[in-house]
Amino acid sequence: MGIKKTNLNQLRVLSVLLREPNLSRASEVLGLSQPTLSSALKQMRDEFNDPLLVRVGNKMELTNRARSLLEPLDIIFNAVDLLWENEESRPDEMSRRIIIGTTDYGTAIASSALQNILSAEAPGITLQFVDVAETRRLINRENEMDFYLVPDAICHSPAFLEFKYLPLYTEEMVYMVNRDHRLVGLESITEEDYRREKFTLYHLGEERTSLLTRKVLAEMESEHDIVMRIQQFSLLPMIAEETDTVVIVPRRLAEKLVDRFNCKILGPSAPAVPFTFNLMWESVHQSDRVHEYMRSVFRRLFDRREEH
Repeated sequence: MGIKKTNLNQLRVLSVLLREPNLSRASEVLGLSQPTLSSALKQMRDEFNDPLLVRVGNKMELTNRARSLLEPLDIIFNAVDLLWENEESRPDEMSRRIIIGTTDYGTAIASSALQNILSAEAPGITLQFVDVAETRRLINRENEMDFYLVPDAICHSPAFLEFKYLPLYTEEMVYMVNRDHRLVGLESITEEDYRREKFTLYHLGEERTSLLTRKVLAEMESEHDIVMRIQQFSLLPMIAEETDTVVIVPRRLAEKLVDRFNCKILGPSAPAVPFTFNLMWESVHQSDRVHEYMRSVFRRLFDRREEH
């Protein structure tokens, strides 16, 4: 294929389509209509004499030829991006829908603070939070996500080694009960006191959780009398208020909601379950101006600097 047959814009379209094999999402990233992308893809297929993207079930998959193009295209556009590295993009001129995959815990912690900053600085950027599982096989619509808000167990999983991530903060699980609970009146609470209680625990289900999470949950269940398991972190304070069970909830969420419910935080859970909460994204987005801005917003929110 001669260089005269394909221009840089067409290669940019191809690069994004191979990283975002979904026309609607690629259209949004590139700011082009879906018919325009379809036409460009058809031309690229002719140029490379290969289908490049083929439908498998309800997803588009890359052919072997397409996979061989990923690294050369990255090299080309990393070099091109260097030419414009001094160009500043103003947040108030940006326009994009940013899709963030996380649990309801991540949404509760980040959504309002993010929206307040974007409303003041970048009103053209909108947010969509999408529930995801912890395993690559079941992580919903992985090719459409801009970012993930996830614990470190996911970032360090072999399935996500090609992703980049930014540690945001450390977190721990705590016990929470309603203010009329018998444990609230005790001067000090012993392990024996907790062993006499019934507990409510967050649990996504076996197939939706990573191996490490399953191990942690198994350890917690061996130490507690679990009578209820739910899939929403944000419901745990309500359950604490309305039942006599002790709920196990992330500290930041507990502190955010404790005054909205008739509840009290008792202290860290035992066994301790510390983890780091992270912002994670695919490397293809590393030089995207809107992504760079969004990462800077997350850094400001959580006062973090180091990326991995």
